[in-house]
Amino acid sequence: MENQTKATPGSYLRDVLKLTLLGLLVAYLYTGFYYVAHLFGEGITINPATLGNTLHAYLLYVVGAASIGPFIGFLASLAAALIVEALLRWVFKVETERRRRIGRLVILILTGLVLTLPSSFAHFGDFRVILGYLGAVIITVGVWILLRRAPRLVETARKIAGYVFAAALLGYILCYSFFLGGFEYDYPQQPPGPNVLAILSDAHRADMSSTFGGPVETPHLERLARMGVRFENCYSSCNWTLPSISSIFTGLEPAVHGTGHANALPPLPTIQSRLRKAGYSTWALFCNMVVNSATGHYRGFDVHLRLPGLRNPGQHLRHCEPAVL
Repeated sequence: MENQTKATPGSYLRDVLKLTLLGLLVAYLYTGFYYVAHLFGEGITINPATLGNTLHAYLLYVVGAASIGPFIGFLASLAAALIVEALLRWVFKVETERRRRIGRLVILILTGLVLTLPSSFAHFGDFRVILGYLGAVIITVGVWILLRRAPRLVETARKIAGYVFAAALLGYILCYSFFLGGFEYDYPQQPPGPNVLAILSDAHRADMSSTFGGPVETPHLERLARMGVRFENCYSSCNWTLPSISSIFTGLEPAVHGTGHANALPPLPTIQSRLRKAGYSTWALFCNMVVNSATGHYRGFDVHLRLPGLRNPGQHLRHCEPAVL
């Protein structure tokens, strides 16, 4: 039996760290499984061009993939380890070896459950949710077996996971804090006509907007409606982003342009390419993950920028002149 008087705060924090790194290892294994499921389960290519088409975009993609998903697993593991280790150590006074076995099992199960919340695989369909949970079970059981058969291997692997996570998190913070850059635009000296501004709001239900009598206040849309023409019978060509945006750009039905899960927008005439030929300078600001250079929606724009998770446009558009509006 462990001498409980030796259970110091320092040893408590060390054991918590070991359990947290174990959960982080599971998170990395599950992240790898998640990307493989994307790649082979639905035939969707995981393309770094999702964030753009530069070396910087590739770096953003790599550090994002290596930090975002594992960060969820890290937080879940840390919270569980703090609580479980404290209960086993000071409340139930469980002896050392048994406490470590129970702590490892709890961390493996809880981390797997958190990482496999149905929202993670929701866009794959119901059977993909089942696949997600099945993958978590296989990973959890596999790590548990390795803990019993090859503890040194697991110890080395979770240390490596910790170093990778620290480097990826630092890279993610640096990329998004210092290397994003401003969005600059040069206006033509002789504009060929009036400015053309298209605002696309994804998953925006008209009946929820105050412009159409809904409960959500949209004063700017109301102002635009008063100044222009409001169409009360206007419907999307499809129920999700890629084909809908393609129809707006081309004026064609999804059955004609064929854009979908694995198909990029073909080289068809678009509104931006026609405006460009007419002498306009065309530019675009995107903040939707699925609208990217890999899907062909950047073609026809002189300048384009994708800002992930755009929350404060003024912060990033400080170099743009408001005259475009």
